[in-house]
Amino acid sequence: MLRREGHAGVRTGAYLESKLALLTPILLLVNGTMIIVLRALDRIPNLSAAAPAQLYVTMALNALAALCLGLLASAAVTAQVVVTFVRADKPVTTLATTITSQDGTAVLDGTAVVWRDPAVANGPPQQRCGTESHHTTA
Repeated sequence: MLRREGHAGVRTGAYLESKLALLTPILLLVNGTMIIVLRALDRIPNLSAAAPAQLYVTMALNALAALCLGLLASAAVTAQVVVTFVRADKPVTTLATTITSQDGTAVLDGTAVVWRDPAVANGPPQQRCGTESHHTTA
């Protein structure tokens, strides 16, 4: 995603700031909702009046750290996945996966065998096996 945005003229800082600005309120809302629901279900012990606020701050800091780590990873690597084999008898597909760093060095190279949803797997064939390539910039 970051490379695509860079080709469109978006600076890295602006890209990361926009992601933080969009996702931070959502994370904070989810954390608040979780605490309210857990409190209503009596799943949070009755320690003190400040305990829910302390829990909220801890959860918010953890969520923001995870968000920043995810954004850093998405800016640092590119993932490429190619379908190499589709089993006709079962909803199973084999994928060749490659993750590269910004300088083109392969960080991870391997194969993944994944299960496909039978409702999707039995749909019309899109392309012949081995010719379909999905490029995802993480």
